[in-house]
Amino acid sequence: MRGFFGTLKSDFFDHRDWSGVSFEEFGEALDGYIEWYRCKKLKKSLGWKTIRQHREELGYAA
Repeated sequence: MRGFFGTLKSDFFDHRDWSGVSFEEFGEALDGYIEWYRCKKLKKSLGWKTIRQHREELGYAA
């Protein structure tokens, strides 16, 4: 989990000003980030696959 939260901090929080953003808008943005992280972000450690692709290949995801 430490790795994910570090990535979340650098990708999602750093260099952004969240003042004036409603809780709902923040929640939608965070949901979008998590979806991107799981389904579109390529990971070198997984052989340049997404987390979803890797889990599907292992039979962990449908």
